[in-house]
Amino acid sequence: MTFWLRIIAALTAFVIATALLALLLNIPGVGAHPGGPLFAVLTWMSLAVVLSAGLFFTSDSLSEEKREGTLGFLFLTDLRGYDVVLGKLLATSCRCVFALLAIFPVLACTQLLGGVEVREFWRTILALLHALFFSLTVGIFISAISRHPQKALAGTLALMFMLTAGGAALDSFLSFVNDKSFRPLFSLVSPVWVFLNADGTASSFWQAFGFSQLLAWVMLGAACWLIPRNWQEKAARVERAKSPWRTWWRFGGEKRRQHLRTVVMDANPLTWLACRERWQSLWLWLVALVVFGWFVATSLIDQPFWNFAGWWMANALATLLPYLWTASQASQVFAELRRAGLLELLLAAPVDFRKVAPGAWWGLVRLFGIPIAIIFLVQFLAVVTQMGGSAMMQMYRQGEGVIPEWVMLWGSAGCGVLVSFANVVALSWFGLWMGLVSRNGLMATLKTIAFVQVIPWMVIGFASQMVIPVIMLFSGGFSGNVTGTGWLELVPIISTVVLVVLTLGKDWVFWSLARQRLVADFRNTTIGAIVPVTRLIMVRPVVASATPGLPPVIPQPPAA
Repeated sequence: MTFWLRIIAALTAFVIATALLALLLNIPGVGAHPGGPLFAVLTWMSLAVVLSAGLFFTSDSLSEEKREGTLGFLFLTDLRGYDVVLGKLLATSCRCVFALLAIFPVLACTQLLGGVEVREFWRTILALLHALFFSLTVGIFISAISRHPQKALAGTLALMFMLTAGGAALDSFLSFVNDKSFRPLFSLVSPVWVFLNADGTASSFWQAFGFSQLLAWVMLGAACWLIPRNWQEKAARVERAKSPWRTWWRFGGEKRRQHLRTVVMDANPLTWLACRERWQSLWLWLVALVVFGWFVATSLIDQPFWNFAGWWMANALATLLPYLWTASQASQVFAELRRAGLLELLLAAPVDFRKVAPGAWWGLVRLFGIPIAIIFLVQFLAVVTQMGGSAMMQMYRQGEGVIPEWVMLWGSAGCGVLVSFANVVALSWFGLWMGLVSRNGLMATLKTIAFVQVIPWMVIGFASQMVIPVIMLFSGGFSGNVTGTGWLELVPIISTVVLVVLTLGKDWVFWSLARQRLVADFRNTTIGAIVPVTRLIMVRPVVASATPGLPPVIPQPPAA
């Protein structure tokens, strides 16, 4: 896996760099020094990947050992807390470290193309390695204080968001209140701020690097101190878990539990299993209310900066959190059954296997349908009300097109909601499948996010952004042979159509593939997950000879 991940990372960087280079060399004014834009695109994509490494590689590394009861065996030896934590950190980070190192030669080639200084290159490499280390330490720290995989994933995401973007937001708020220019103070702990200052234009690079490194080592030291002290399931914790308040928070009131047992369970037990824990939807309800409140507040405030920030906040939360939460919850349904050894009992039960996966999916709809619908509504309203000031609509206004602006605006908003809905459906079905066939729920979540969203997003986003430049390149648009107003009108239309068509096609492929394996072939898929079939060299048995002194007899197959 480490070998193939390294090969895929290097190949992806090479393909993107080659396509961008072929385009940049034909753009007037950029072709002389194409290394700068090429280096910026590759490094920003690398930063997005390394910041998410802690979510999937270290956030459940220690908490999984706690749930399985195997962490205590390590402390029966002479190992200490720092041995366990550093060993886990090193073992889980090998894949992402090697993948990041594999793209460095491609990044180094940008210096030969011009536009990238040597100092900027090495500072950016250091910033990427630092961001990877920071993300992994955040994940290992949250894993040291967690037991549940979804809580560890949510805690890592929340802490990463707070440390990377919270400082800049707080500094921006202080500058706005005090009516002063932006001054980085809390932003210095963010690895993103280190990356932004790697070009050498600001003098706070090493200062931010030092503060951010100090915070990362503090979290790593805290994990080393905590893990020998909280790995046991203490009696007080068990009693708190059985308290009435915890039961109400996790499963709801008595009426809700009675309704689920008497109505939902009788209709489909998998629906009851997927939607019985109410606390999963309460967090998403909280996110939906925060997004809606943020949108209302920024709409009432007549401040361009806060309106722009509110629009981006609503869109970021509307795309990131529902996707990640849906994939995580869908992956946990069959992963928990597999971990508890209940898949064998499910195969032996007199149930219609064509209704098992649809029942689990309808349970996810009951649990997350309404808050996700509210988030999508806010996404639609945010695009309709705030997108008028975006660069794409400004480009459209410069042309004299026959399509009204409100049609473009509502069409873009509707396409965005349609794409988000299709992504959620594909993530939920593919997550159910990956939870059935993967080793644990976190690995199933990683596969679901990577296969359904991350890799297709890179391919589709790159393809949709390359369509217009390629058409203009072959039609002479860059050389001025084609009038600009017609192209300005077609840019948002063609980009949106290409993006929507490719995304819907991608989601249909993943949905149909997962539905085929979970509905039409559920028994064979489950058996293959429980008892993996491997190709073995079959050796004919050797039977001892009945006559002493004679060699053993090897049975021969009967003649045809």
